[in-house]
Amino acid sequence: MGAKSGKHIPEYKEAVSKFHGKELKQLKRTFKSLCSYTENGEGKKKKYVDKKTFQEHFQESFAEEFELNPQVSEHIFKAFDYRNEDKIDWDEFVVGMAMLLKGSLEEKLEFCFGIFAGGNPESKESFVTKKDLQEMLERIVSAVDKILGTPEKEEDPSTLIDILVNGAFEHYAKQDKSQMTLEEFKSWAENNSQVVDYVEVLLHKSYQKTYTPVVNPTLPEAPPAVPTLKYNGAPSTSDVLDPESIAKLRDHLPPGSKNVDFELLYKASNHGYSLKTCYHHVNASPIKQYLFLFKDKEGHKFGAYCPSAIHVESGNKFYGDPNTFIFTIFPSFEVFPGVHNNSYVCTSNNFLAFGGPEPNYGIYVDSDVDKGVSRPNETFSNEKPLSGSENFQCVHLEVWGLKVREGTKREPLARSESVHRESVSVERKESSSTRASINLARKASSFTGEEQKKIDELLKNKDELEYELERVRKQLQEEKEKRESLEKGRTLSPRGGPKKSGKD
Repeated sequence: MGAKSGKHIPEYKEAVSKFHGKELKQLKRTFKSLCSYTENGEGKKKKYVDKKTFQEHFQESFAEEFELNPQVSEHIFKAFDYRNEDKIDWDEFVVGMAMLLKGSLEEKLEFCFGIFAGGNPESKESFVTKKDLQEMLERIVSAVDKILGTPEKEEDPSTLIDILVNGAFEHYAKQDKSQMTLEEFKSWAENNSQVVDYVEVLLHKSYQKTYTPVVNPTLPEAPPAVPTLKYNGAPSTSDVLDPESIAKLRDHLPPGSKNVDFELLYKASNHGYSLKTCYHHVNASPIKQYLFLFKDKEGHKFGAYCPSAIHVESGNKFYGDPNTFIFTIFPSFEVFPGVHNNSYVCTSNNFLAFGGPEPNYGIYVDSDVDKGVSRPNETFSNEKPLSGSENFQCVHLEVWGLKVREGTKREPLARSESVHRESVSVERKESSSTRASINLARKASSFTGEEQKKIDELLKNKDELEYELERVRKQLQEEKEKRESLEKGRTLSPRGGPKKSGKD
């Protein structure tokens, strides 16, 4: 970035054009002020800023608020010192500030990479180590929080940064898990924009005294704890789930359903191989979100997430919720979300199925929880069976309820605006005014675990009453149709034959 033979570098003209008049004058005053402290042996002023002056300026700027770590200021200095000459001239200063404060996202990411790497951002050999990213983020976040007077949070910032950094290296460091290249860093920072925001506020506050930040960067909230397995409140185990699959499933649950524990409601090997028994145990619980888990004779593990109450119907009627999805756990983990056609789940006494229509079920198991079917299915768009073969033998069936942790505020589930917000059977219409009232209440308030339990019980009773009412309506309709048919038959032929006209 440095000037050569009195000429500006190519990037200079574009960098200057990004600042309006007052901003550019402020930058010049700041740079000249820094240069005034950089003197040679004869006491003459230089036209560049050396490292010592640069670091002292940071210390002086923030002396009343905090003591900036020397390592941070040194890394920032190196990011400006593009030619590694231990000095920053006007060209380097204005180009660096333009990249960070006025540049494109690509330029901002490259400049931030230079700060975290502590070297030349365009060097092919430069990289960010996990230790450097952790330490630099902690110091920069601490500095910016003090500058902006950010209130202290219950969660320790170092804990949130630790989660952020571990996630960065786990998911983005492809070549070496101990360091990130420029491209890897850019991919990560694009999805974590607060990293750039923190650096921008730090430098903008330092060099633009009248700057009021447009954004107040905040660290991402810590993810909810991975669900634990319980049975009647005590720790439990699963023949299908493992810690890794539990964590992955949690990430695919709707936002309001992630801070939960898994409560065992039914296990075929414990409670008996019968769907009727399964439905009995499931409906005996106030929990209304479930994981149905299967394991076939070939060792394949798969299942379905069902966020709606179970209705045991005599026919093969499908119903459900648009958040329903099916998934595989072993030999690989994969999730198949629904496509909003209401053919999500069928809980007949004769069979249990996810995804219709017949016979291409996503998952099907008979009433004895023995024989099963899994085929490519249009509801969930899985292109191959979830089981080892289309027709499989089921050796394990478990149902786990998703129980909201005590003291956790209940958030409404994320739903598509184009579909119903509640579980809707394709064969029955629900009261729109009643559902609207429930949705409004859920949006307006967050509930504790105990409050939500009462609400779930009321909803369960309401759903059961609506189901019974619809059953009676259907029965009356059928009887009416039979009567009309009989009456029509009597009119046509009282004795079972056609009416005679009286003429031969």
